[in-house]
Amino acid sequence: MAESYPITQMTIEGQTFDVIEPYKEGDVLSANEASQLNQVFRENIGNNIRKQVKDLLATAADHAAIQAAVSTYAEAYEFGIRAGGGGRRDPIRSEAITIAVGIVRDKIKSTGRKLTDYSLKQITDLARGLIDGGKRPDIWEMAKDRVEQAKSAAKEVADDLDSLIAELQPAEKAA
Repeated sequence: MAESYPITQMTIEGQTFDVIEPYKEGDVLSANEASQLNQVFRENIGNNIRKQVKDLLATAADHAAIQAAVSTYAEAYEFGIRAGGGGRRDPIRSEAITIAVGIVRDKIKSTGRKLTDYSLKQITDLARGLIDGGKRPDIWEMAKDRVEQAKSAAKEVADDLDSLIAELQPAEKAA
């Protein structure tokens, strides 16, 4: 006897159709299903954090700092939870985590150990431990300063672009 699945409706080309919902909590995924789910996960992470990465790149943040921000977001991400996108996260907390991750990585390296011996989750958890509970207010102050510097730099760039765009002549349209 074939398994019975819940039915839901979807619209295709303006027409409503019944479709099964074959997945439920606790199901074991096939390799293809896991691959597809991981692809959608990566796409969602990219879409949600793209603006934050763009902003960090504009401030000349190093790759490790941006990686820390992406990793932090990815570890906290849950499907179906509307968090308002990557650009709406608390930029000071994100920067504080980035700074703390850098401190943890530097400490690991200074002890002669390899970063590759530790998972990203272990490093991020240690970093969160540094900033949570008000243990290191200096990290929070540094993060606040960096975010303000980034905002200031972005405003300067925007102001420079305003004057350049004002001088720019529209291109002629091709026939």
